[in-house]
Amino acid sequence: MCGILGGLSLRKNFDQDLCRRALDLMHHRGPDAFRLEMIEEGGVMLGHQRLKILDLNDRANQPMKSACGRYLIVFNGEIFNYRELRALAPEHDWQTDGDTEVLLALFSRMGEKMLDHLNGMFAFAIYDREEKTIFAARDRFGIKPFYHAHVNGDWLFASEIPPLLLLLGESLPDLDTIKTYLATGAYEIGTSTFFLGVGRLEAGCCAHVSLEDPSSVRISRWYDVAAKASRRVVLSGDELLDELDHLLAEVVKRHLISDVPVGVNVSGGVDSSALIHYVTRFHPEIHGFTQDYEDPYSEREWVERATRGTGVNCHYVLQDAADCLARFESVMRHQGEPFGGVPVIGFAPLYECAHSLGVTVLLDGNGVDEIFLGYKKYHLADLAQKLGTAAYESALAEYMAFWQEPRASIEKSLVHARVGGGAAIDGTIPFHRESLGSALQNAEIRVPVLPALTGNAARDLAMSDLVATKIPRALRFNERISMMYSKELRVPFMDHELVEWGLALPAELLMNRRGTKAPVRELLRRKMDPTVAEAPKRTVQSPQREWLGHEWRPFVEEVLNSASFRQRGWVCPDRAKERYARYLAGDNQNSFFIWQWINLEIWARQFLD
Repeated sequence: MCGILGGLSLRKNFDQDLCRRALDLMHHRGPDAFRLEMIEEGGVMLGHQRLKILDLNDRANQPMKSACGRYLIVFNGEIFNYRELRALAPEHDWQTDGDTEVLLALFSRMGEKMLDHLNGMFAFAIYDREEKTIFAARDRFGIKPFYHAHVNGDWLFASEIPPLLLLLGESLPDLDTIKTYLATGAYEIGTSTFFLGVGRLEAGCCAHVSLEDPSSVRISRWYDVAAKASRRVVLSGDELLDELDHLLAEVVKRHLISDVPVGVNVSGGVDSSALIHYVTRFHPEIHGFTQDYEDPYSEREWVERATRGTGVNCHYVLQDAADCLARFESVMRHQGEPFGGVPVIGFAPLYECAHSLGVTVLLDGNGVDEIFLGYKKYHLADLAQKLGTAAYESALAEYMAFWQEPRASIEKSLVHARVGGGAAIDGTIPFHRESLGSALQNAEIRVPVLPALTGNAARDLAMSDLVATKIPRALRFNERISMMYSKELRVPFMDHELVEWGLALPAELLMNRRGTKAPVRELLRRKMDPTVAEAPKRTVQSPQREWLGHEWRPFVEEVLNSASFRQRGWVCPDRAKERYARYLAGDNQNSFFIWQWINLEIWARQFLD
């Protein structure tokens, strides 16, 4: 994992010292080596900060030149099947034992068609000296970042936003993005960011840019997960479980490839338990790291059940309100945009612990719920779709049996699910649209482009989370907080082969009286403590709701009463203070809108003021 920087300038106008400073802003992404190259008389700039993971020799440093000398690459990420891919270039004389050279060799042979052969997480740019063009691409699900911008006709790209802001010379807020965030909670939508003029290359997309006209960027989509999933053959019974077992083992084994120590992020959930089981199949002894809170938010009991009898040496990193608040601003500097909440900050001491133990690569269990319909909201959406049909009563009985929830409570949730309006499943309201400020009056609310509907409510909701809403932002949060400490975070369950296979499974195979993501639970039930496999899905929780009303109260009040908060005009301070007073008085079932207010203000102070 690394940091990349680059650009094209028809006017050959790149300031080398300024570009070096911009690259240095990503030192945390790659502290082991760096290089900045200016070619075409300063018209092409390529920079790289390297975190050594595969082939620790300096010969694998970047920018790297192809054997023929025609191509130059800067690359962030890992290609997990790079050794197998060498067979596609049998005549090549390999000089390194890493994946960057494989990328170059394949591109030299087959151009952008090589993308279909790659299994990994990646964002890269390749400059063609003959055509004087850059080809850039991002992995299928956007695990690795790629931002780009224009300034005076020049095209710039980077792994993070702050280097682009330095090169642009200004930071301006995108009011549409801010209004969308405050009104709907959505962000990481399409190509937009919180900064006007800074965009992101979307997951599964590639870009072509020419030195003759850097102001024109041709973007196309090279991967469509819905189309791939629909072509899969679906198994059932023991055959399905055997195939799932094989796939899980293969994707975890692939993601363990490394020339530096590997660890694993641990929680007490089913997904993490599955990850632990397969990781320890290949790494009998490994460090595990988990965020821990005081009761009732501690998952220590479940983590101990999941790791009992394994070789996981689990480190419990107890979270503290004062420590999390002290870290808020530094985490924001590395996130570059508003982020998800206290649990994101909570990863900071966790990765400090990993650093103290010499662990550079960590695996995380993201993605299982979206692929195998693990969330309660998916089960509820399926139940809501069956209302008024002959299947409703049996589906309701299964839902009641697993979630241990009375009929009256479920049917109240069904009303909220059908009415919508932004209510959470429990009926609480996570936003406070009444507080939207006058500066956002003419801004528009962006609507994410969703995948084509399948007709199954649960599957459509999960697909939206996977490609348009939830997973894109979670990947950004996790990638930035790990890179803040020079740690490479891998998400094996986002391997495209597993994702495509899982998305092809009918919803009725995934949700029943034994719970959501039923095949995963059944498989684990046969392999480990059944109570872990059968436990209902628990929302990842933290004491954020309590902290915002107690330990963090002076901080919240400072923000709401500040001149800068009032002058921005994004939130009406009087309405915000009135709503916060009600929160303190006990109307505190949901704290997200308060998090939004302080999150935006700290971001603005860091990047706009």
